[in-house]
Amino acid sequence: MYMEAEEVIRFGVEVKPVADAYLCPICQTNRTRFALIYKFVQEVQLDPHTGRVVYEAHELESPLRPDGRLDIDVRCLECDYVGAEMTFIKTQKREAKLAKRGRENRPAASS
Repeated sequence: MYMEAEEVIRFGVEVKPVADAYLCPICQTNRTRFALIYKFVQEVQLDPHTGRVVYEAHELESPLRPDGRLDIDVRCLECDYVGAEMTFIKTQKREAKLAKRGRENRPAASS
């Protein structure tokens, strides 16, 4: 089932659609089937002797990367590799650059 990309609020966090293409860095074939893994942080304080929780924050926070985007992991639904979103994006960009370079180095077709 295909859904239009739109901004959604999940768990109180604004989730924007993925703007970059992905390519799995392991199987190098999957460009379409991925699971996005959102991370949430909850502050807790533990008793140093018993390990019992003495304080637990009620709100969950979503960690952000230095560029202000959500810190998301991606799972390839073909080979089950899980890695940082930027790894999948950089793999796609590197492959696109190599493909473009390969087209530029081909001899021109003779007529």
